[in-house]
Amino acid sequence: MGDGLNDRVRIERSSSLRRALSSHLRSHQPLLAAAILSLLALLLGLTLVSPRAEADGGGSRPYELAQLGIVGTQGISYFTDCDDGGIQSNCGGAPAHWFEQDLPLPVCTHQFNRLSTLSADAFRSYVRDAAAMWNTTDAAVGFDYTEDCAFGFRWNGNNSQHEIGFDDSRNMVTGNAAAISRGSWFDIPIVGPLIDRRFVEFDVIIDQTIDVPEICTRSIIAHELGHVLGFGHSSDPLDLMYNSFDPDQPSTCPIEATETERSVIQDLYGVNRSPELEPLSNVQINPGDSVTIIAIGSDPEEDPLVYVWEQIAGTPVVLVVEGAEVSFTSPRSSGPAIELQVTVTDRFAHSAMETVRVSSEKPRGVPSFASFRAGTGALAGGVVLSWTELEGIATYEYCTSFPFSSAPLSCTNRANPFGEIDWGTVVTTAGSANQTRNFTGGVREVSMSACNTVGCTQHGVGPLVGGLEWPAWEMDFDYMAMAFDVPTAGIKFTIGGVTNISGPKRRFEIWVGSVSEPLQERILSCGFVKPGSTCIGLLTPKDDGHLTDLTIVSTRNGTPTTEQQIRIR
Repeated sequence: MGDGLNDRVRIERSSSLRRALSSHLRSHQPLLAAAILSLLALLLGLTLVSPRAEADGGGSRPYELAQLGIVGTQGISYFTDCDDGGIQSNCGGAPAHWFEQDLPLPVCTHQFNRLSTLSADAFRSYVRDAAAMWNTTDAAVGFDYTEDCAFGFRWNGNNSQHEIGFDDSRNMVTGNAAAISRGSWFDIPIVGPLIDRRFVEFDVIIDQTIDVPEICTRSIIAHELGHVLGFGHSSDPLDLMYNSFDPDQPSTCPIEATETERSVIQDLYGVNRSPELEPLSNVQINPGDSVTIIAIGSDPEEDPLVYVWEQIAGTPVVLVVEGAEVSFTSPRSSGPAIELQVTVTDRFAHSAMETVRVSSEKPRGVPSFASFRAGTGALAGGVVLSWTELEGIATYEYCTSFPFSSAPLSCTNRANPFGEIDWGTVVTTAGSANQTRNFTGGVREVSMSACNTVGCTQHGVGPLVGGLEWPAWEMDFDYMAMAFDVPTAGIKFTIGGVTNISGPKRRFEIWVGSVSEPLQERILSCGFVKPGSTCIGLLTPKDDGHLTDLTIVSTRNGTPTTEQQIRIR
Protein backbone atom coordinates (compact mmCIF):
# COMPACT_ATOMS: atom_id res chain seq x y z
CA MET A 1 0.00 0.00 0.00
CA GLY A 2 1.02 3.61 -0.33
CA ASP A 3 2.21 5.97 2.38
CA GLY A 4 0.01 8.26 4.45
CA LEU A 5 -2.11 5.84 6.46
CA ASN A 6 -0.16 6.35 9.67
CA ASP A 7 -1.24 3.76 12.28
CA ARG A 8 -4.82 3.29 11.11
CA VAL A 9 -5.93 -0.18 10.13
CA ARG A 10 -6.67 -0.53 6.47
CA ILE A 11 -8.71 -3.26 4.83
CA GLU A 12 -8.22 -4.48 1.29
CA ARG A 13 -10.90 -6.27 -0.64
CA SER A 14 -10.12 -9.72 -1.94
CA SER A 15 -11.62 -12.38 -4.18
CA SER A 16 -10.64 -15.97 -4.88
CA LEU A 17 -11.12 -17.43 -8.35
CA ARG A 18 -12.04 -20.88 -9.53
CA ARG A 19 -11.89 -21.95 -13.12
CA ALA A 20 -13.02 -24.93 -15.20
CA LEU A 21 -10.06 -27.02 -16.36
CA SER A 22 -12.36 -28.87 -18.72
CA SER A 23 -14.75 -26.69 -20.63
CA HIS A 24 -16.56 -29.18 -22.84
CA LEU A 25 -19.59 -29.31 -20.54
CA ARG A 26 -22.51 -27.05 -21.34
CA SER A 27 -24.96 -25.16 -19.14
CA HIS A 28 -27.44 -28.05 -18.99
CA GLN A 29 -24.87 -30.01 -16.92
CA PRO A 30 -23.98 -27.54 -14.14
CA LEU A 31 -23.51 -30.13 -11.40
CA LEU A 32 -21.05 -32.20 -13.41
CA ALA A 33 -19.27 -29.08 -14.55
CA ALA A 34 -18.92 -27.79 -11.01
CA ALA A 35 -17.52 -31.11 -9.86
CA ILE A 36 -14.42 -30.80 -12.01
CA LEU A 37 -13.65 -27.14 -11.23
CA SER A 38 -10.39 -26.52 -9.44
CA LEU A 39 -9.41 -23.59 -7.26
CA LEU A 40 -6.72 -21.13 -8.26
CA ALA A 41 -4.87 -19.73 -5.25
CA LEU A 42 -5.50 -16.12 -6.25
CA LEU A 43 -6.80 -13.26 -4.08
CA LEU A 44 -8.05 -9.91 -5.38
CA GLY A 45 -8.18 -7.54 -2.39
CA LEU A 46 -10.02 -6.84 1.05
CA THR A 47 -6.99 -7.56 3.27
CA LEU A 48 -6.04 -5.91 6.56
CA VAL A 49 -2.47 -4.70 6.18
CA SER A 50 -0.15 -2.38 8.05
CA PRO A 51 1.02 0.86 6.44
CA ARG A 52 3.22 0.41 3.36
CA ALA A 53 2.68 -3.39 3.42
CA GLU A 54 1.71 -5.23 0.24
CA ALA A 55 -1.42 -7.34 -0.03
CA ASP A 56 -0.89 -11.04 -0.58
CA GLY A 57 -2.78 -10.85 -3.81
CA GLY A 58 -1.23 -7.60 -4.98
CA GLY A 59 -3.34 -5.74 -7.47
CA SER A 60 -3.99 -2.94 -4.99
CA ARG A 61 -1.31 -0.72 -6.45
CA PRO A 62 -2.38 1.02 -9.68
CA TYR A 63 1.13 1.11 -11.13
CA GLU A 64 1.43 -2.69 -10.83
CA LEU A 65 -1.78 -3.15 -12.75
CA ALA A 66 -0.57 -0.88 -15.51
CA GLN A 67 2.76 -2.72 -15.73
CA LEU A 68 1.03 -6.09 -15.93
CA GLY A 69 -1.26 -4.87 -18.67
CA ILE A 70 -4.41 -6.32 -17.08
CA VAL A 71 -6.35 -3.16 -16.28
CA GLY A 72 -9.71 -3.19 -18.10
CA THR A 73 -11.70 -0.36 -19.60
CA GLN A 74 -11.22 3.01 -17.86
CA GLY A 75 -8.91 1.56 -15.17
CA ILE A 76 -11.28 -1.23 -14.07
CA SER A 77 -10.22 -4.84 -14.55
CA TYR A 78 -12.43 -7.85 -15.06
CA PHE A 79 -12.70 -10.79 -12.67
CA THR A 80 -10.93 -13.19 -15.01
CA ASP A 81 -8.00 -10.79 -15.42
CA CYS A 82 -6.81 -12.21 -12.07
CA ASP A 83 -5.50 -8.79 -11.00
CA ASP A 84 -3.81 -10.11 -7.87
CA GLY A 85 -0.38 -9.74 -9.38
CA GLY A 86 0.10 -13.48 -9.89
CA ILE A 87 -0.55 -13.88 -13.61
CA GLN A 88 -1.60 -17.34 -14.78
CA SER A 89 -1.74 -18.65 -18.31
CA ASN A 90 -5.51 -18.95 -18.03
CA CYS A 91 -6.07 -15.34 -16.97
CA GLY A 92 -6.81 -12.34 -19.15
CA GLY A 93 -8.47 -12.30 -22.51
CA ALA A 94 -12.22 -12.35 -22.96
CA PRO A 95 -13.90 -11.47 -19.65
CA ALA A 96 -16.28 -13.99 -18.12
CA HIS A 97 -19.90 -12.98 -17.76
CA TRP A 98 -23.31 -14.49 -17.18
CA PHE A 99 -25.31 -15.55 -20.21
CA GLU A 100 -28.80 -14.19 -20.70
CA GLN A 101 -30.45 -17.51 -19.87
CA ASP A 102 -28.78 -17.36 -16.44
CA LEU A 103 -30.39 -14.02 -15.63
CA PRO A 104 -31.62 -12.54 -13.44
CA LEU A 105 -29.02 -14.26 -11.29
CA PRO A 106 -30.59 -15.88 -8.21
CA VAL A 107 -28.51 -15.27 -5.07
CA CYS A 108 -29.31 -16.31 -1.53
CA THR A 109 -27.87 -15.82 1.94
CA HIS A 110 -26.75 -18.13 4.74
CA GLN A 111 -26.97 -16.90 8.35
CA PHE A 112 -24.63 -19.55 9.79
CA ASN A 113 -21.72 -18.08 11.77
CA ARG A 114 -23.02 -14.55 11.11
CA LEU A 115 -21.28 -11.63 12.78
CA SER A 116 -22.54 -11.28 16.36
CA THR A 117 -23.01 -7.52 15.82
CA LEU A 118 -25.11 -8.04 12.67
CA SER A 119 -28.75 -9.13 12.88
CA ALA A 120 -30.25 -11.53 10.35
CA ASP A 121 -32.68 -8.87 9.15
CA ALA A 122 -29.89 -6.31 8.74
CA PHE A 123 -27.78 -8.78 6.75
CA ARG A 124 -30.69 -9.51 4.42
CA SER A 125 -31.36 -5.79 4.08
CA TYR A 126 -27.74 -5.03 3.15
CA VAL A 127 -27.73 -7.75 0.48
CA ARG A 128 -31.15 -6.67 -0.80
CA ASP A 129 -30.00 -3.04 -1.09
CA ALA A 130 -26.72 -3.99 -2.80
CA ALA A 131 -28.52 -6.19 -5.34
CA ALA A 132 -31.07 -3.45 -6.00
CA MET A 133 -28.26 -0.94 -6.54
CA TRP A 134 -26.60 -3.10 -9.21
CA ASN A 135 -30.04 -3.55 -10.81
CA THR A 136 -30.19 0.21 -11.43
CA THR A 137 -27.05 0.37 -13.59
CA ASP A 138 -29.03 0.19 -16.87
CA ALA A 139 -27.10 -2.92 -17.91
CA ALA A 140 -28.60 -6.13 -19.32
CA VAL A 141 -27.88 -8.00 -16.10
CA GLY A 142 -29.50 -8.20 -12.70
CA PHE A 143 -29.78 -10.00 -9.38
CA ASP A 144 -32.81 -11.84 -8.04
CA TYR A 145 -32.18 -11.94 -4.29
CA THR A 146 -34.25 -14.84 -2.92
CA GLU A 147 -33.58 -14.15 0.78
CA ASP A 148 -32.10 -17.02 2.85
CA CYS A 149 -31.07 -20.14 0.94
CA ALA A 150 -33.65 -22.95 0.81
CA PHE A 151 -31.00 -25.67 0.87
CA GLY A 152 -28.07 -26.22 3.21
CA PHE A 153 -27.21 -24.27 6.32
CA ARG A 154 -23.90 -22.74 5.23
CA TRP A 155 -22.23 -21.80 1.97
CA ASN A 156 -20.72 -24.59 -0.10
CA GLY A 157 -18.96 -24.67 -3.45
CA ASN A 158 -19.96 -26.82 -6.41
CA ASN A 159 -23.65 -26.92 -5.45
CA SER A 160 -25.07 -24.87 -8.35
CA GLN A 161 -26.21 -22.24 -5.83
CA HIS A 162 -24.94 -18.66 -5.71
CA GLU A 163 -24.51 -18.01 -1.99
CA ILE A 164 -23.46 -15.20 0.32
CA GLY A 165 -22.39 -16.37 3.75
CA PHE A 166 -19.78 -16.21 6.47
CA ASP A 167 -16.49 -17.99 6.97
CA ASP A 168 -16.20 -20.82 9.45
CA SER A 169 -13.73 -23.55 10.40
CA ARG A 170 -12.81 -23.91 6.70
CA ASN A 171 -10.92 -20.59 7.02
CA MET A 172 -11.41 -19.47 3.46
CA VAL A 173 -10.90 -15.82 4.38
CA THR A 174 -7.30 -15.83 5.50
CA GLY A 175 -4.84 -13.29 6.83
CA ASN A 176 -6.34 -9.85 7.14
CA ALA A 177 -8.96 -10.31 4.45
CA ALA A 178 -12.52 -9.07 5.05
CA ALA A 179 -14.25 -11.12 2.32
CA ILE A 180 -13.54 -13.18 -0.79
CA SER A 181 -15.53 -14.07 -3.88
CA ARG A 182 -15.10 -17.47 -5.54
CA GLY A 183 -16.13 -17.77 -9.18
CA SER A 184 -16.09 -20.58 -11.73
CA TRP A 185 -16.52 -20.34 -15.48
CA PHE A 186 -16.28 -22.11 -18.86
CA ASP A 187 -13.88 -21.16 -21.63
CA ILE A 188 -15.48 -21.00 -25.08
CA PRO A 189 -14.50 -22.76 -27.32
CA ILE A 190 -12.98 -25.82 -25.64
CA VAL A 191 -9.85 -25.60 -27.78
CA GLY A 192 -8.47 -22.93 -30.01
CA PRO A 193 -8.43 -19.16 -29.57
CA LEU A 194 -10.53 -17.95 -26.63
CA ILE A 195 -13.75 -16.21 -27.76
CA ASP A 196 -15.91 -16.02 -24.66
CA ARG A 197 -16.32 -17.12 -21.05
CA ARG A 198 -19.46 -18.06 -19.16
CA PHE A 199 -19.76 -17.98 -15.40
CA VAL A 200 -21.11 -21.11 -13.74
CA GLU A 201 -21.23 -20.40 -9.99
CA PHE A 202 -20.24 -17.74 -7.48
CA ASP A 203 -19.96 -17.68 -3.71
CA VAL A 204 -19.20 -14.70 -1.49
CA ILE A 205 -17.62 -15.46 1.89
CA ILE A 206 -17.39 -12.74 4.54
CA ASP A 207 -15.01 -12.84 7.49
CA GLN A 208 -17.09 -13.79 10.53
CA THR A 209 -14.97 -11.71 12.93
CA ILE A 210 -14.62 -8.43 11.07
CA ASP A 211 -15.77 -5.39 13.06
CA VAL A 212 -16.31 -2.31 10.89
CA PRO A 213 -18.95 0.46 10.71
CA GLU A 214 -22.29 -0.42 9.13
CA ILE A 215 -21.55 1.61 6.00
CA CYS A 216 -18.37 -0.41 5.45
CA THR A 217 -20.22 -3.71 5.85
CA ARG A 218 -22.67 -2.50 3.21
CA SER A 219 -19.74 -1.47 1.02
CA ILE A 220 -18.11 -4.91 1.35
CA ILE A 221 -21.30 -6.66 0.20
CA ALA A 222 -21.88 -4.26 -2.71
CA HIS A 223 -18.22 -4.63 -3.75
CA GLU A 224 -18.34 -8.42 -3.68
CA LEU A 225 -21.53 -8.49 -5.76
CA GLY A 226 -19.60 -6.43 -8.28
CA HIS A 227 -17.16 -9.34 -8.51
CA VAL A 228 -20.10 -11.70 -9.00
CA LEU A 229 -21.12 -9.69 -12.07
CA GLY A 230 -17.62 -9.96 -13.50
CA PHE A 231 -15.66 -6.98 -12.17
CA GLY A 232 -12.10 -7.25 -10.96
CA HIS A 233 -10.70 -4.18 -9.25
CA SER A 234 -10.45 -0.51 -10.08
CA SER A 235 -7.40 1.68 -9.83
CA ASP A 236 -9.57 4.67 -8.83
CA PRO A 237 -9.97 5.07 -5.03
CA LEU A 238 -13.39 6.65 -5.58
CA ASP A 239 -14.79 3.54 -7.29
CA LEU A 240 -16.80 0.94 -5.42
CA MET A 241 -14.51 -1.71 -6.92
CA TYR A 242 -11.34 -0.13 -5.52
CA ASN A 243 -9.65 -2.91 -3.57
CA SER A 244 -9.23 -1.24 -0.19
CA PHE A 245 -11.00 0.92 2.37
CA ASP A 246 -10.25 2.48 5.72
CA PRO A 247 -12.86 1.69 8.41
CA ASP A 248 -11.81 4.84 10.28
CA GLN A 249 -12.87 6.90 7.26
CA PRO A 250 -16.45 6.02 6.23
CA SER A 251 -16.00 8.11 3.07
CA THR A 252 -13.79 5.27 1.76
CA CYS A 253 -16.77 2.86 1.99
CA PRO A 254 -18.98 3.66 -1.04
CA ILE A 255 -22.18 1.69 -1.53
CA GLU A 256 -23.04 2.93 -5.03
CA ALA A 257 -21.39 2.15 -8.35
CA THR A 258 -19.84 5.21 -9.97
CA GLU A 259 -20.77 6.40 -13.44
CA THR A 260 -17.53 4.85 -14.73
CA GLU A 261 -18.43 1.48 -13.24
CA ARG A 262 -21.96 1.73 -14.65
CA SER A 263 -20.46 2.39 -18.07
CA VAL A 264 -18.14 -0.62 -17.82
CA ILE A 265 -20.92 -3.00 -16.74
CA GLN A 266 -22.97 -1.76 -19.71
CA ASP A 267 -20.01 -2.48 -22.00
CA LEU A 268 -19.82 -6.02 -20.61
CA TYR A 269 -23.54 -6.85 -20.80
CA GLY A 270 -25.12 -4.26 -23.06
CA VAL A 271 -27.68 -1.62 -22.12
CA ASN A 272 -31.08 -2.43 -20.68
CA ARG A 273 -32.95 0.32 -18.84
CA SER A 274 -35.43 -0.04 -16.01
CA PRO A 275 -39.18 -0.05 -16.66
CA GLU A 276 -41.37 2.89 -15.67
CA LEU A 277 -44.73 3.24 -13.95
CA GLU A 278 -47.18 6.08 -14.36
CA PRO A 279 -48.04 7.75 -11.02
CA LEU A 280 -51.15 6.39 -9.33
CA SER A 281 -53.83 8.76 -8.03
CA ASN A 282 -55.18 8.22 -4.52
CA VAL A 283 -58.73 6.93 -4.38
CA GLN A 284 -61.63 7.84 -2.10
CA ILE A 285 -64.47 5.31 -1.68
CA ASN A 286 -67.33 4.54 0.70
CA PRO A 287 -66.99 1.76 3.28
CA GLY A 288 -67.94 -1.59 1.72
CA ASP A 289 -67.30 -0.42 -1.85
CA SER A 290 -65.31 -2.49 -4.34
CA VAL A 291 -62.51 -0.84 -6.24
CA THR A 292 -60.22 -1.77 -9.14
CA ILE A 293 -56.89 -0.06 -9.67
CA ILE A 294 -54.89 -0.37 -12.88
CA ALA A 295 -51.15 0.25 -13.06
CA ILE A 296 -49.69 1.38 -16.37
CA GLY A 297 -46.08 0.37 -16.94
CA SER A 298 -43.74 0.63 -19.91
CA ASP A 299 -40.27 -0.63 -20.75
CA PRO A 300 -37.74 1.21 -22.95
CA GLU A 301 -36.65 -2.09 -24.56
CA GLU A 302 -40.25 -3.39 -24.68
CA ASP A 303 -39.35 -6.29 -22.38
CA PRO A 304 -42.31 -8.24 -20.98
CA LEU A 305 -43.27 -6.92 -17.54
CA VAL A 306 -44.40 -8.69 -14.39
CA TYR A 307 -46.61 -6.83 -11.88
CA VAL A 308 -46.65 -7.61 -8.16
CA TRP A 309 -49.22 -6.00 -5.85
CA GLU A 310 -49.04 -5.98 -2.06
CA GLN A 311 -50.81 -4.23 0.77
CA ILE A 312 -48.47 -2.20 2.97
CA ALA A 313 -50.88 -0.43 5.34
CA GLY A 314 -54.47 -0.39 6.59
CA THR A 315 -57.01 -3.04 7.57
CA PRO A 316 -56.07 -6.26 5.71
CA VAL A 317 -58.16 -6.95 2.61
CA VAL A 318 -58.19 -9.76 0.04
CA LEU A 319 -56.45 -8.65 -3.14
CA VAL A 320 -57.53 -10.12 -6.48
CA VAL A 321 -54.66 -9.57 -8.89
CA GLU A 322 -54.78 -9.94 -12.66
CA GLY A 323 -51.48 -8.65 -14.00
CA ALA A 324 -51.52 -4.87 -13.87
CA GLU A 325 -54.96 -4.80 -12.19
CA VAL A 326 -55.84 -5.28 -8.55
CA SER A 327 -59.33 -5.37 -7.03
CA PHE A 328 -60.62 -5.57 -3.49
CA THR A 329 -63.63 -4.72 -1.32
CA SER A 330 -63.04 -2.22 1.46
CA PRO A 331 -64.13 -2.97 5.04
CA ARG A 332 -67.74 -2.05 5.83
CA SER A 333 -66.73 0.22 8.67
CA SER A 334 -64.63 3.33 8.28
CA GLY A 335 -61.00 2.82 9.20
CA PRO A 336 -57.42 3.70 8.34
CA ALA A 337 -56.57 4.19 4.68
CA ILE A 338 -55.50 1.11 2.75
CA GLU A 339 -52.15 1.54 1.02
CA LEU A 340 -51.07 -0.67 -1.86
CA GLN A 341 -47.71 -0.95 -3.55
CA VAL A 342 -47.18 -2.19 -7.08
CA THR A 343 -43.79 -3.27 -8.39
CA VAL A 344 -43.19 -3.84 -12.08
CA THR A 345 -40.16 -5.93 -13.10
CA ASP A 346 -38.50 -6.72 -16.42
CA ARG A 347 -36.58 -9.86 -17.39
CA PHE A 348 -33.40 -8.67 -15.64
CA ALA A 349 -35.17 -7.87 -12.34
CA HIS A 350 -34.96 -4.14 -13.04
CA SER A 351 -37.98 -2.63 -11.36
CA ALA A 352 -40.11 0.44 -10.73
CA MET A 353 -42.50 1.01 -7.86
CA GLU A 354 -45.58 3.13 -7.09
CA THR A 355 -47.97 3.35 -4.15
CA VAL A 356 -51.65 4.26 -3.96
CA ARG A 357 -53.81 5.20 -0.99
CA VAL A 358 -57.44 4.09 -0.86
CA SER A 359 -59.40 5.86 1.86
CA SER A 360 -62.86 5.11 3.20
CA GLU A 361 -62.81 7.47 6.17
CA LYS A 362 -63.45 11.12 6.71
CA PRO A 363 -60.48 13.37 6.06
CA ARG A 364 -58.15 13.88 8.97
CA GLY A 365 -57.16 17.30 10.23
CA VAL A 366 -58.66 20.71 9.59
CA PRO A 367 -57.62 23.21 6.91
CA SER A 368 -55.72 26.10 8.49
CA PHE A 369 -55.99 29.66 7.24
CA ALA A 370 -52.77 30.45 5.36
CA SER A 371 -52.83 33.75 3.45
CA PHE A 372 -54.62 36.97 2.45
CA ARG A 373 -53.13 38.37 -0.73
CA ALA A 374 -53.88 40.03 -4.04
CA GLY A 375 -54.93 37.62 -6.76
CA THR A 376 -52.84 37.11 -9.89
CA GLY A 377 -53.60 35.80 -13.37
CA ALA A 378 -57.22 34.70 -13.63
CA LEU A 379 -57.72 35.77 -10.00
CA ALA A 380 -56.41 39.31 -10.53
CA GLY A 381 -58.66 42.18 -9.48
CA GLY A 382 -59.46 40.88 -6.01
CA VAL A 383 -58.13 39.21 -2.88
CA VAL A 384 -57.46 35.48 -2.63
CA LEU A 385 -57.90 33.76 0.75
CA SER A 386 -56.13 30.40 1.07
CA TRP A 387 -56.08 27.49 3.52
CA THR A 388 -53.71 24.53 3.81
CA GLU A 389 -54.38 21.47 1.63
CA LEU A 390 -55.16 18.03 3.08
CA GLU A 391 -54.49 14.61 1.53
CA GLY A 392 -57.20 12.49 -0.06
CA ILE A 393 -59.62 15.35 -0.59
CA ALA A 394 -62.29 15.38 -3.30
CA THR A 395 -63.58 18.93 -2.76
CA TYR A 396 -63.34 21.86 -0.38
CA GLU A 397 -66.23 23.86 1.08
CA TYR A 398 -65.73 27.63 1.29
CA CYS A 399 -68.23 29.10 3.74
CA THR A 400 -69.25 32.58 4.89
CA SER A 401 -71.37 33.81 7.78
CA PHE A 402 -72.07 37.04 9.60
CA PRO A 403 -69.72 37.62 12.55
CA PHE A 404 -70.85 36.47 16.00
CA SER A 405 -74.00 35.07 14.45
CA SER A 406 -75.61 31.64 14.63
CA ALA A 407 -77.11 32.11 11.19
CA PRO A 408 -76.62 29.14 8.82
CA LEU A 409 -73.46 29.15 6.76
CA SER A 410 -73.51 29.86 3.05
CA CYS A 411 -71.12 27.39 1.41
CA THR A 412 -69.84 26.65 -2.09
CA ASN A 413 -67.73 23.73 -3.32
CA ARG A 414 -64.20 24.40 -4.53
CA ALA A 415 -61.59 22.25 -6.23
CA ASN A 416 -58.85 23.95 -4.20
CA PRO A 417 -58.78 25.55 -0.73
CA PHE A 418 -59.11 29.10 -2.07
CA GLY A 419 -61.79 31.73 -1.51
CA GLU A 420 -62.50 35.25 -2.67
CA ILE A 421 -64.33 38.32 -1.40
CA ASP A 422 -67.40 39.06 -3.49
CA TRP A 423 -69.16 41.31 -0.99
CA GLY A 424 -68.42 44.63 0.64
CA THR A 425 -69.63 48.20 1.06
CA VAL A 426 -70.24 50.35 -2.00
CA VAL A 427 -70.64 54.11 -1.45
CA THR A 428 -72.64 55.67 -4.27
CA THR A 429 -72.59 59.30 -3.12
CA ALA A 430 -69.55 61.53 -3.43
CA GLY A 431 -69.55 63.38 -0.10
CA SER A 432 -66.76 65.83 0.68
CA ALA A 433 -63.00 65.38 0.57
CA ASN A 434 -62.48 66.54 4.16
CA GLN A 435 -64.94 64.17 5.79
CA THR A 436 -64.13 61.01 7.84
CA ARG A 437 -66.44 58.04 7.33
CA ASN A 438 -66.61 55.22 9.89
CA PHE A 439 -67.90 51.85 8.62
CA THR A 440 -68.86 49.09 11.07
CA GLY A 441 -70.63 46.64 8.78
CA GLY A 442 -69.98 44.81 5.53
CA VAL A 443 -67.73 42.05 6.91
CA ARG A 444 -68.23 38.29 6.97
CA GLU A 445 -66.47 35.44 8.70
CA VAL A 446 -64.93 32.93 6.30
CA SER A 447 -64.01 29.28 6.83
CA MET A 448 -62.94 26.23 4.85
CA SER A 449 -63.60 22.50 5.29
CA ALA A 450 -62.21 19.54 3.33
CA CYS A 451 -64.49 16.78 2.04
CA ASN A 452 -64.37 13.32 0.53
CA THR A 453 -67.15 10.87 -0.28
CA VAL A 454 -67.48 9.90 3.37
CA GLY A 455 -67.79 13.37 4.86
CA CYS A 456 -66.17 16.69 5.65
CA THR A 457 -63.77 17.96 8.28
CA GLN A 458 -64.60 20.64 10.78
CA HIS A 459 -64.36 24.16 9.41
CA GLY A 460 -60.98 25.84 9.57
CA VAL A 461 -61.96 29.36 10.61
CA GLY A 462 -60.44 32.29 8.76
CA PRO A 463 -60.61 36.05 9.35
CA LEU A 464 -63.41 38.57 9.17
CA VAL A 465 -63.13 40.11 5.72
CA GLY A 466 -64.80 42.83 3.73
CA GLY A 467 -64.23 45.45 1.07
CA LEU A 468 -64.89 49.10 0.31
CA GLU A 469 -65.61 50.65 -3.07
CA TRP A 470 -66.11 54.41 -3.40
CA PRO A 471 -66.03 55.11 -7.13
CA ALA A 472 -66.25 58.91 -6.74
CA TRP A 473 -62.84 58.88 -5.02
CA GLU A 474 -61.32 55.86 -6.87
CA MET A 475 -61.18 53.80 -3.68
CA ASP A 476 -61.22 50.01 -3.99
CA PHE A 477 -59.61 47.89 -1.27
CA ASP A 478 -60.30 44.69 0.70
CA TYR A 479 -59.39 44.16 4.33
CA MET A 480 -59.25 41.51 7.05
CA ALA A 481 -59.28 41.33 10.84
CA MET A 482 -58.73 38.28 13.02
CA ALA A 483 -58.30 37.32 16.68
CA PHE A 484 -56.74 33.95 17.52
CA ASP A 485 -57.02 33.27 21.25
CA VAL A 486 -56.24 30.21 23.38
CA PRO A 487 -57.59 31.19 26.81
CA THR A 488 -56.36 28.07 28.62
CA ALA A 489 -52.79 28.83 27.54
CA GLY A 490 -53.02 32.61 27.87
CA ILE A 491 -52.18 33.02 24.17
CA LYS A 492 -53.56 35.84 22.01
CA PHE A 493 -52.86 36.95 18.44
CA THR A 494 -54.36 39.97 16.72
CA ILE A 495 -54.02 40.26 12.94
CA GLY A 496 -55.12 42.93 10.50
CA GLY A 497 -54.47 43.43 6.83
CA VAL A 498 -55.45 45.40 3.73
CA THR A 499 -54.98 44.96 -0.01
CA ASN A 500 -55.31 47.95 -2.33
CA ILE A 501 -57.20 46.50 -5.30
CA SER A 502 -57.19 49.40 -7.79
CA GLY A 503 -57.05 53.16 -8.09
CA PRO A 504 -54.31 55.47 -6.79
CA LYS A 505 -52.05 54.42 -3.93
CA ARG A 506 -53.41 55.16 -0.45
CA ARG A 507 -51.91 55.38 3.00
CA PHE A 508 -53.17 52.71 5.43
CA GLU A 509 -52.82 52.28 9.19
CA ILE A 510 -53.95 49.39 11.40
CA TRP A 511 -55.28 50.21 14.89
CA VAL A 512 -56.80 48.40 17.88
CA GLY A 513 -59.23 49.81 20.40
CA SER A 514 -62.73 49.46 21.81
CA VAL A 515 -66.20 50.04 20.42
CA SER A 516 -66.28 53.61 21.73
CA GLU A 517 -62.56 54.36 21.23
CA PRO A 518 -61.43 52.40 18.18
CA LEU A 519 -58.08 54.20 17.67
CA GLN A 520 -56.34 53.51 20.98
CA GLU A 521 -53.13 51.88 19.78
CA ARG A 522 -51.60 51.71 16.32
CA ILE A 523 -50.32 48.29 15.35
CA LEU A 524 -48.71 49.34 12.07
CA SER A 525 -48.40 52.25 9.69
CA CYS A 526 -48.26 50.74 6.22
CA GLY A 527 -47.39 53.95 4.42
CA PHE A 528 -48.62 54.19 0.87
CA VAL A 529 -49.89 50.87 -0.53
CA LYS A 530 -49.89 50.55 -4.30
CA PRO A 531 -52.63 48.76 -6.23
CA GLY A 532 -52.06 45.01 -6.06
CA SER A 533 -50.03 45.25 -2.83
CA THR A 534 -50.90 43.99 0.65
CA CYS A 535 -49.99 45.17 4.16
CA ILE A 536 -50.34 42.92 7.24
CA GLY A 537 -50.05 43.99 10.90
CA LEU A 538 -49.66 41.57 13.82
CA LEU A 539 -49.71 41.54 17.63
CA THR A 540 -48.12 38.44 19.19
CA PRO A 541 -48.69 37.00 22.69
CA LYS A 542 -45.71 39.06 23.88
CA ASP A 543 -47.44 42.30 22.88
CA ASP A 544 -50.07 44.33 24.73
CA GLY A 545 -53.13 45.81 23.05
CA HIS A 546 -55.25 42.75 22.29
CA LEU A 547 -58.47 44.76 22.41
CA THR A 548 -61.98 44.13 21.12
CA ASP A 549 -61.94 46.12 17.89
CA LEU A 550 -59.55 46.43 14.96
CA THR A 551 -59.77 49.40 12.58
CA ILE A 552 -58.26 49.93 9.14
CA VAL A 553 -57.71 53.66 8.46
CA SER A 554 -57.11 54.90 4.91
CA THR A 555 -56.11 58.40 3.80
CA ARG A 556 -55.03 60.24 0.68
CA ASN A 557 -54.75 63.96 0.06
CA GLY A 558 -57.89 65.38 -1.48
CA THR A 559 -60.06 62.36 -0.59
CA PRO A 560 -62.16 61.37 2.43
CA THR A 561 -60.63 59.46 5.35
CA THR A 562 -62.17 56.02 5.92
CA GLU A 563 -62.24 53.85 9.03
CA GLN A 564 -63.24 50.19 8.72
CA GLN A 565 -64.02 49.23 12.34
CA ILE A 566 -64.37 45.46 12.96
CA ARG A 567 -65.22 43.81 16.23
CA ILE A 568 -62.91 40.81 16.66
CA ARG A 569 -63.49 39.87 20.33
